[in-house]
Amino acid sequence: MKLALAAMCTLLLGLPALSQEPAPSAPPAESQSPPEAAPDPEAVQKAQKLLDEVAQAYKKASALTDTIKMDVETPRGNQSQEMQIALGAGSDAQLTLPEFSVTSVGGKLYVVRDDVKGKYLVVDVKEAVGQTLEKLFENGGITPPQLALRESQGQQQNLDALSMGIMRNVRITGYQMTTEDGESMHEVMLSGDGGKGSALVDAETKFIEKIKLQMSRPQAPPGFNIPITISMSPTVHESLPEAIAFEPKDRRAVDSLDKLVPVGVGDVPPDFTLPTLNGETVTLSNLKGSVVVLDFWATWCRPCRAVLPKLQEFSTWAQTSGQPVKVYALNTFERFPTPEETRSKVSQFWTSEKFTMPVLLDLDKAVGMKYEVSGIPMTVVIGPDGKIFKIHQGVDPKVDFVEELKKDVTEALKAAPAQAG
Repeated sequence: MKLALAAMCTLLLGLPALSQEPAPSAPPAESQSPPEAAPDPEAVQKAQKLLDEVAQAYKKASALTDTIKMDVETPRGNQSQEMQIALGAGSDAQLTLPEFSVTSVGGKLYVVRDDVKGKYLVVDVKEAVGQTLEKLFENGGITPPQLALRESQGQQQNLDALSMGIMRNVRITGYQMTTEDGESMHEVMLSGDGGKGSALVDAETKFIEKIKLQMSRPQAPPGFNIPITISMSPTVHESLPEAIAFEPKDRRAVDSLDKLVPVGVGDVPPDFTLPTLNGETVTLSNLKGSVVVLDFWATWCRPCRAVLPKLQEFSTWAQTSGQPVKVYALNTFERFPTPEETRSKVSQFWTSEKFTMPVLLDLDKAVGMKYEVSGIPMTVVIGPDGKIFKIHQGVDPKVDFVEELKKDVTEALKAAPAQAG
């Protein structure tokens, strides 16, 4: 799922996405930062007492709305994201981001993606809403501090809430009164795995106003940090201006995040018309009644090149099997400067490899984007009923790919015998 959604899948701007850049070389041992000094016990005690008051302030609020703005300074430039949060009675909650929303009501958690028009995710809230979110978005999910503190059951949960799950094993390193934007604030200094920072708490309301973090990456040189600023503007209400509710409309329910995608098993895939290398055109919807196998690939992709001979073997079997099976190698995401050069390079490659199965040319990458192809090779098996029967992502050396596709054909034909005839 592209929630970056990639990366999809955090509630705000996920730090895992930053790790895609090559990490700096490890510095010599002697250049490592000195050990952290032991915190003043009195300061720690004051901070702990304050955090108990902070958690109680969120628990006592009948209803609360807030805007969370996260600003991240990365080597690629500054990135920002906002989230609206509404907390009502009990476990009623709603989180709204630019591309998706999460609603907790009636003991259920609902997730909607704006770009997935026909589906929504629903899971049971078995413990607390925050814990359900963390399990659901296990690859880097971020829980809003308002929700985490409202549901907090102890001191460590209070601490973890302050970093929104960005830091692990959070601990207090100091406490002081400070001034921020002309206002008197409590400041709790924090440290944790991979970073340090502080939380600013309004002296009167005991609500969090700002969180400042300095995150480092593994093996980064001393002083190489990623600054993160999380700003908030909480408002307490007697009751929410708009009651929290979920209306599925014309969407159907799915039970896992990997099914909450525009193109998934059981869906009618996006239609397309693409040219082949020999100048013909193929329209997907015209192939209904046959099992259609689409393998997304590119000439620069080594795993794709490893799969293509197996796809050719399967295509040869399909042609002689007497069964209604169509096989296409769908070329997409090429890096050549012009469509003409792409066509020429793909043709040269196909000839040099002596492949005979047809190639579809996605010259403007539109089909790859419609199918939300996040990695290649990706093989989509479409049943005779025109719906996606199976999706194979990547290469598994332990699986006989040819036999796997033959099995898919057999099962897809059995599942839709009327169309197969």
